[in-house]
Amino acid sequence: MKTPLLNFLSLALLASLALILAPPAAAQGARDAVPVAAGGNYGSCGFRTAGRIVFTRFDFEKGGEIIFQKELPAGPEKELGPGTEPALREPWLAYAGTQPGQEGLWLLNLATGTKKRLTTNPADHNPVLLPDGKGVIFSSFRDDRLGLFQADLAAGTVKRLPAENAIQPAVAPDGQTVAFVRQNQLWMLDLKSMKETQLTRSGDNFAPAFSPDGTQLAYVEQSIQPLANVAVLELRGLGKQLLTAGGTEARSPRFAPDGTSLIYIGLDTRKENGVAAGNAIWQLPMPSK
Repeated sequence: MKTPLLNFLSLALLASLALILAPPAAAQGARDAVPVAAGGNYGSCGFRTAGRIVFTRFDFEKGGEIIFQKELPAGPEKELGPGTEPALREPWLAYAGTQPGQEGLWLLNLATGTKKRLTTNPADHNPVLLPDGKGVIFSSFRDDRLGLFQADLAAGTVKRLPAENAIQPAVAPDGQTVAFVRQNQLWMLDLKSMKETQLTRSGDNFAPAFSPDGTQLAYVEQSIQPLANVAVLELRGLGKQLLTAGGTEARSPRFAPDGTSLIYIGLDTRKENGVAAGNAIWQLPMPSK
């Protein structure tokens, strides 16, 4: 008779074998992507609504990343203030402070414009709001140990989660699981049982993001530097699909609220006066399931 531990290890082994043996689907290619912002040194991006995105762009005059909001497809930009790694959960925008004296994590109420400081530790990064709005999960190098933490917004407390050496958390829509990166591979943490499952075992994989229905995980796959592409992992069958090809130096893929498209930061190979434009924020339609 199998013990619960053996059952868990057997399921984890089968999931790993399925991922290794399943052939990746053909890449859709970046040719289907449309630039929605260009001409800047972009750091990260995400959707606020189906017609509105939030992103960061480095400003050399101000000496750091600035958070902006932009209406799609070609609407005006609105500066929200200095910060990096923005994460959205209406009406809140969580981000990491970048200016001297503003280190740590912050919450910005997009409806009222008011700010709330969550932490003061400069080692705190990658904040993600829980779906119930009661907490934030983030990565930090506190006490000389890299890992994930959970902040309780009402109590004002912070606790360490058991995921060690973990960065770039992403919370599932149901709030029950957290995807994260450990040693360039994707993992999942069940917040009830605190059990971990490894999702990828090859290449370098970063920046996970859940689809709105929680069945897919978009991420950046980098097999040969700097050939980074956007990939999607089907969590139910663990099949993988590349959405870009040829190495777009992709970063920060994020699903639209309706799941029909995603945005990411990638190279802009279009040339203006014979010179490549640098990078851009691209919107890519999702292939039908």
